[in-house]
Parts: sequence; structure tokens; C-alpha cells
Amino acid sequence: MTEREGPWLDELDAALDRLLRMGGRSNGADPELDALLRLGARLRGLPNPAFRARLLEELLPPMRGPLLEVERGGDLTASQIPLDVIGATRIGLIADNHSRSADGGDLPRAAIDALQGMDLILHCGDPGNVGTLDRLATLAPVLAVPGGHVEGGRGREDERFAPATRVVDVGGVRIGVIHEIHKYGIEVHGAPEGQLAFPDAPMDEILTSKFGRPVEVVAFGGTHFDMVVHYQGVLLVNPGSPTLPARRSAPDELGTVAVLEVDKGVVNVRVVRLRADQ
Repeated sequence: MTEREGPWLDELDAALDRLLRMGGRSNGADPELDALLRLGARLRGLPNPAFRARLLEELLPPMRGPLLEVERGGDLTASQIPLDVIGATRIGLIADNHSRSADGGDLPRAAIDALQGMDLILHCGDPGNVGTLDRLATLAPVLAVPGGHVEGGRGREDERFAPATRVVDVGGVRIGVIHEIHKYGIEVHGAPEGQLAFPDAPMDEILTSKFGRPVEVVAFGGTHFDMVVHYQGVLLVNPGSPTLPARRSAPDELGTVAVLEVDKGVVNVRVVRLRADQ
């Protein structure tokens, strides 16, 4: 970012705040204003480095014309889905802990221990209280999608949340993060096994249309089933839930998280089964 661009970003940041504050007075009378409000809400959801980079490189130039594309609805375009490029080799995955504690203190100690040493933590939705993200952030940087259960603090406006979908590039491997995978036409059947049922269309076409770019890994939550599935060259991972798992492999199991390791474009994944005595 140049010295000249810095004041522009500060001015735009303040303008977005003003737009979002006046959102309740729009009442649908001005579709261009509604479009700006919705775009502003999505921009404000980006972590700051990604916000600045994508704003300068991709979002500002197209805004001369089709601002109403956001207002019309439909799938997000590549320019509207957060893309974070992060230098990391060990990525922790967690979902569906549904924390009720304001500081995330009810996240099991075993989950914290399992995620020690991570370079990045991705929360795949339904954290419950936002304090969960604060507690995880003591271990590593955290990026998240909200899911349906977010409480406390700034809620969904917390800058670590994408609006619904995000892509994280780690060592050239792109990870698409979503909470509810059924919105992509991929159904979960066969409880308690939690088998995935895929649509007839090629997987790369489906994921490119939904994430706005090709992805090699899909990290998702929502089912409370831990899953590791390879399909048509894509790795799909659900870390399950550390507190409310849909299944347990042993009576003393609390739940699960998952760990991705990326080395020279090769991805390995393991599900960590948490126990009370860990």
C-alpha cells in the first residue's frame, strides 16, 4: 500500500461505518444505497490485510459499473469472497462447540492442548460465544465462518468472521471454508456414519462456482460428524465437534477437532479424538 492509498482506505473505512449505521433508514427506497450497504457489510467482514489487498486489487476497479450485482443476490463472486494468503503448515480445524461461556472457557482443555503448535486455526462455524475465538487466538491466528449460532461481543461483525464463505491459501493449497455443506448440493446421509452423497456435476465445477475459484480442500461443519473424504481430487474435512459430537468412538471421548498439515502442496489430515484425561 502506498502513502497515497492509505488516506483513501481510511476515508473509505469511515464511509463504510457511516453507511452501515444508516442502514436502518434505507427502507428499500434507494436500491443503489442498499447495494452499497450490503457490499459494505461484506467488506467490513474481511480481516484487515485481506480487506486492503482485495479492495485495491479487485474490488474498487469494478465498482464503476455493476454495483447492483450484490443487491440482486445470487452466489458471491470471487471478488466478494474473502481470500487470505497465509504462510502456514499446520492448520487446526474446529467447529460446532456452541460455547455458552463469554470467554470461551467451556471449550475443553483437551481441545486447547490438541491445537497447540498450530500456525493457523480455522473455525468452521457455530462457535457459540465469540469468546471462543478469543481463546483460540491465544494459540494461533483465527479465521472463521459464523454458522447459525454466534453470540457475545461483536457477534457476526467480529473481523475474524467472513459473511458465510471464505478461501484460505496455505502454501499454494486453497482451503474453502463453509459451515453447511448441503448448500453446495452435497448431502449428508447414513447417521451415525455420516456418509456424503454427491451431485452428478463435476466437483471442481461445483466448488469453483461456490467459492469463486478452484479449491483443493473443503473444511465444513454443521453435522457434528467428524469426516475425512476424498472425492474427485478434493479433500473434504469436517472436524466434528469438541463438545457435542454426533458420535463417540469411546465412552470417555469428549469430541473431536482436526489437524491439516501442508508440505510442498501435499495435504495430510488427522482427526484428534479428545478425552477428558488428556
